Amino acid sequence: MIRIVTYDLIAQYNLGCPSILHGIRELLQKIYGDQVELINLQIGEVPDLAVSDMGFQTISVDPFGAKDFFKAYFFGKKIQAKRGISLSEAAEIIKSADVVLNLYGICFCEKLTRKTQRSSLLPLYAMLRFPFSAFAKRYHVKSLKAASSFGPAKNPYYKRMAKYCSRFLFDKMVAREEKSLQFLLDSGVSPKKVIHSPDIANLMPVISSVAFAQKTVGISVSHQIVRQWSSPEDYISCVAALCRHICKEYGASVLLIPNEFSPDSSYNDVDVAEDCLEQLQGDDLPVEILDVEKLSSSQLKSHIAACEVMVASRYHSCVASLSAGVPLLVIGWHYKYEELLHWYEQDQWLLSENDCDSRKLLQTFDRFWEQREESRKKIQARKPVVEEAVLTAGKQMLGVDS
Repeated sequence: MIRIVTYDLIAQYNLGCPSILHGIRELLQKIYGDQVELINLQIGEVPDLAVSDMGFQTISVDPFGAKDFFKAYFFGKKIQAKRGISLSEAAEIIKSADVVLNLYGICFCEKLTRKTQRSSLLPLYAMLRFPFSAFAKRYHVKSLKAASSFGPAKNPYYKRMAKYCSRFLFDKMVAREEKSLQFLLDSGVSPKKVIHSPDIANLMPVISSVAFAQKTVGISVSHQIVRQWSSPEDYISCVAALCRHICKEYGASVLLIPNEFSPDSSYNDVDVAEDCLEQLQGDDLPVEILDVEKLSSSQLKSHIAACEVMVASRYHSCVASLSAGVPLLVIGWHYKYEELLHWYEQDQWLLSENDCDSRKLLQTFDRFWEQREESRKKIQARKPVVEEAVLTAGKQMLGVDS
């Protein structure tokens, strides 16, 4: 029996992290069958609904600060917990593991953080960023960075961070795009340590438990793209115009799908969906917001799978759509969207946040709608290829003979 410990995801209030967790479980079962024990460590609370559809244990680790981490790491001090298990108890779980996997989906990206720390303290910041990977290396446990997007970043700090992590925190790093792989190589990461693979979330199963009364177009809205948006016409107006167009021209209903909806966020995907709906007041159109706060991740993916087509600006809504065989039109802000589409031979269905307006969006959607059945066939044909690529890379990452 092999024990694998994963960490760095938050199972609640989003689709992305649970998608990766479902995917890693599928990957490990394909590789090890019943001879694997998967333990997921999550810092902070773990609501029952968030993990209700997962067939493995997620353990809540009491949040800890830098001082407690360094006391535990350098001096072996026992840290006490107020709820969940303590940092010290988590370290003991890691000590008994065969593999520790960091699962976070995007790292060293200047667009998301836009801040740097003192270069002289970079090793300490790296350990704080990947604390359980640091413990794994301390205990001589195999430490891996599962499929992630890396970069983009022009600031040399992020490249130095990537190089340091590759040398001292991770035995292997998996890049889910060619451009992410190139970012690591340009940062000085050894080619022997880098593997290329599609996102593990492509392996998340689809449970067909939803059926709509009429053709429904899913639109996965994003607070992140609102922040990245640089086109003259704002994102909310573009989405509202698309909703009107879909309902009036094609007689379809629209389901606005928030992907990330943490109550601690000042502006999340639910807020974006509500802003879109506000612009449609008085139009009497069949447009509604999916009540994602009451759904498990499997139920959310079932709703995406039931859509006729998807229009998405959230990465893991895109993964969920394509891996469920649903035609996808992307409004994206990062090269991860471009390369995900390329895996499924859907390169043409991408609009950028830099030059998108409602006129261009509607014209593109019309072409997309007309060709949706052709797209569906290509996506379904490519799905086994993508899954095999994930499996092959997973075996390489874990050091398992094919």
